[in-house]
Amino acid sequence: MILIPLVIDLFLPDPHTRYHPIALIGRWIGWWERRLNRGTHQKLRGLGLWLLVTACLMLGLQGLRLLPEPIRLSLSIGLAWLMLAGRSLVTEARRIEHSLAHEPITQTRQRLGLIVGRDTSALSEADIVRATIETIAENTIDGLIAPAGYFFLGSLWGLGLEGLVLYKAINTMDSMLGYQNERYLDFGYAAARLDDVFNFWPARLGSLLMIWSSWLLGHPLERTLRVFRRDRLSHASPNSAHPESVVAGALGIQLGGTSTYGGRMVEKPTIGEATRPIERSMIGQTNRILQLTHVGLILIGGLFVFLGGRL
Repeated sequence: MILIPLVIDLFLPDPHTRYHPIALIGRWIGWWERRLNRGTHQKLRGLGLWLLVTACLMLGLQGLRLLPEPIRLSLSIGLAWLMLAGRSLVTEARRIEHSLAHEPITQTRQRLGLIVGRDTSALSEADIVRATIETIAENTIDGLIAPAGYFFLGSLWGLGLEGLVLYKAINTMDSMLGYQNERYLDFGYAAARLDDVFNFWPARLGSLLMIWSSWLLGHPLERTLRVFRRDRLSHASPNSAHPESVVAGALGIQLGGTSTYGGRMVEKPTIGEATRPIERSMIGQTNRILQLTHVGLILIGGLFVFLGGRL
């Protein structure tokens, strides 16, 4: 079943609506966070929220099994498509690239601020391009490879949709609670660490698929592999630098460095080699790596179906 949502997501971005499943899950997480994030035992309370959200979602999905088969299948395909973000990521990146070419940089900074967590108010054009490339690279894993991967894995036990939704809920909790600040340092600890665990194998296997895609697109394989081997762990997160190092190596640029979050300067390790200046066109080049990786996922899903998998 995942093949249909993957193909749809290759061409059709998610609708912008407050009733999007991820938005609804996010509001639900926020509702519980406001009630649980207080008092003592913050790490335990944060773990309790994590368990509550994941358990309720898994139980709720069982209600789909009670519906007639055509309705259940249609709803499952629609929900799976909305949980994938490949085309949406390409679309948002193209808007930023177009904005850089045709709009004041102040407006481009605002557009970028909708998809990244860092402060964008003082970024130069090169900084905007770098931030966009980093976002595409990291979200190739979070928004496409990992959710599809957990659908593949869950399908081995007839729980493909459950695996996909579980991963997206975990990733959403990390994006909302996994901050290193006073409010979330302890309460968001479980969300951040468990997101690292669940992204461990998708980041590594997905990066190999991205290397394959970049090679097919004509990027130097030797340089990509060299940078990937050297810099794939150059990040506070055990997973984020894997896809970023693939893209940095493929394009011959340097990512990472200094960024500002909530008014606080953060110095990240650099990833890649500054053999080429960062240019606006590199957003499109990174998008093409994402899109070919997306096609690779569809081919892998087709292979599973051919071999008798339950996808």
